[in-house]
Amino acid sequence: MMFWPRVLRSVPADDRIVLDTGDGAAICFLGEPEVALLSTLSMRRAFVDRAFFNSAAGAGFALVAENFLPGETMTLSGCAAASLGVADANGSVSAILQAPAGAALYNCVVTGGTSTRVARASVLANANGNTFRGLIVQPSLAVPGGTVRVLTTKNAISDTGTVLMDGVSAGVGTTNANGNGSFVVTKPAAGYLHVAGWATSTGNVIVAPLQLAPAVTLAAHVEVSGRVIATDGRGLKNAFVTITAPDGTSRTVSTGRYGSFVFEEVEAGRTYVISVGSRRFSYSPQTISINDNVSGILFSPGSGGMMDR
Repeated sequence: MMFWPRVLRSVPADDRIVLDTGDGAAICFLGEPEVALLSTLSMRRAFVDRAFFNSAAGAGFALVAENFLPGETMTLSGCAAASLGVADANGSVSAILQAPAGAALYNCVVTGGTSTRVARASVLANANGNTFRGLIVQPSLAVPGGTVRVLTTKNAISDTGTVLMDGVSAGVGTTNANGNGSFVVTKPAAGYLHVAGWATSTGNVIVAPLQLAPAVTLAAHVEVSGRVIATDGRGLKNAFVTITAPDGTSRTVSTGRYGSFVFEEVEAGRTYVISVGSRRFSYSPQTISINDNVSGILFSPGSGGMMDR
């Protein structure tokens, strides 16, 4: 659960519910859907175009892992040991894997070489399973601009078909000797939910979703720290320090033994008013424009003014 505070840091506490399921967590957002999408973009995951297939003859399946660092080296383990190259501009990577005949559970683990992030997906080969054609988009959730990859498996061999985006042709392609295909298409210019598709030469169509999140980024968060001193220059313990944002929201902490205070998870790019409350001394508020981590803020009796950090 250490990861969730980083994902949810931009979501007000009153706008979220986190349910710990024992082997993971489910998030329910009560606030803006855009915030939910952006938080989802901070999570790593892997998924496949088919969760199971018939084990009698084996089958190919497409694996996609997303929300890694663009350009980092990606490796695959568990279901196979291989290098997946580097993550694309969307922070995603994909592969089409060919499983042999025989019952098995394929547990795939994708790891980012720089971030050390891990994503997992599983596929079951079973005698009672059915093998259908599959389609998947890499990644399934992205910001607008650039391209995505459409992968399809278990099609007719060397079949020339049409790649679709929202029902409109986005190009043509041909499946390989295993009946699999991988095609790059341009993302739609606008809109949230889209449908990618593959139309075979005989007109059969399979589809998969593509979601585009708002083209905004989560605000950076920084740390703000300093000291409160008395008239003799010594640190003042148990003074109350309050930081107030432009929208009027505020947080208060008390100073430690040496008069030190720290505010964590402060949104950068804003101007704050920091004030000190004490029964013994009077302190003037300080107005500070915060763009990065700030340390060394000093409050002495009668101090104040405006600073740009």
